[in-house]
Amino acid sequence: NKKPAERRDDIHPFTREELKLFLDTAHQHFPRSAPFFLTLARTGLRLGEALALQWGDIDWHGRFIEVRRTFCHRSRQLQTPKSGKSRRVDMSQQLTATLKALLVERKKETLQNGWNELPLPIFTTEVGTMLAGDHMRNRTFYPILKKAGLRQIRLHDLRHTFASLLIQQGTPLLYVKEQMGHHSIQVTADI
Repeated sequence: NKKPAERRDDIHPFTREELKLFLDTAHQHFPRSAPFFLTLARTGLRLGEALALQWGDIDWHGRFIEVRRTFCHRSRQLQTPKSGKSRRVDMSQQLTATLKALLVERKKETLQNGWNELPLPIFTTEVGTMLAGDHMRNRTFYPILKKAGLRQIRLHDLRHTFASLLIQQGTPLLYVKEQMGHHSIQVTADI
């Protein structure tokens, strides 16, 4: 088991400027994937939590996402989030607008493809199935980093970027802990 000091060494969050460059590059070169990466960057969701998001998890009026499940890479199944319980994650106005536009796009795709209903996952392949984490990491995330001329970080570091930027803004640690779904404020502080 890693000690907090050891865990901190492999965390390399983006700066605000790097994040903007990353998101702009994603939007320009990988438009279908851009909303997915914006969601990770603006919510601090874990990869499996973002892959498992469904349209019913969004409260448009309250501007939050209810994180109810995660996709477990090992078992290839949907499970309860890491903490064992759901949590609410606030959405920025930018993310809310982006996801609303994505919903319109998905409804158009559903009609164009003759599907009976809108696919459950928010983020899908062109055929309406849930995205694969490895694909997003290797075929999209790393190429975006390269195209943007950014340093190599892990996809999970988008989660840490979210927390770091909140803390830099002076956001209370308790709020950051709740958004991240950490089991204690000590975990938030240590990481």
